[in-house]
Amino acid sequence: MQIYRYPDPDTWSEITKRPVSDISNKEEIVREVLQNVRQKGDKALKEYTLKFDHAAHQRGVKIIGATSHYVTDSLDGGPIIAQDVVRISHIDTVESLIRKGRNLEKIVLSEAVYKHLQWKILVYNNRTVVFH
Repeated sequence: MQIYRYPDPDTWSEITKRPVSDISNKEEIVREVLQNVRQKGDKALKEYTLKFDHAAHQRGVKIIGATSHYVTDSLDGGPIIAQDVVRISHIDTVESLIRKGRNLEKIVLSEAVYKHLQWKILVYNNRTVVFH
């Protein structure tokens, strides 16, 4: 990381410019991921989850979250029913991060199913009102 101390105002626009990512091969990467999931199913999803969890641990994430929503034709596009987060610290290992994430997902999903079965959710314009 570059640290700037009292930069000249003429350099501010250059300093604050967002980096540009090369996205030329993103479509190919997504195609490979989808093909891998089609061929291996749950096994591929578990492999990708482990990769993401290791990357999150290396980056030093401070919170992880889970969301439960109604299913629609668009991926993760349904009205949200429940969400929650759990804090992560420097003492967490990859294994404890995975355990905390799985536990959180179970809690959020069970809350969403319970609220749905208890008729405590109103859905309007792809949004929800969840009663307690």
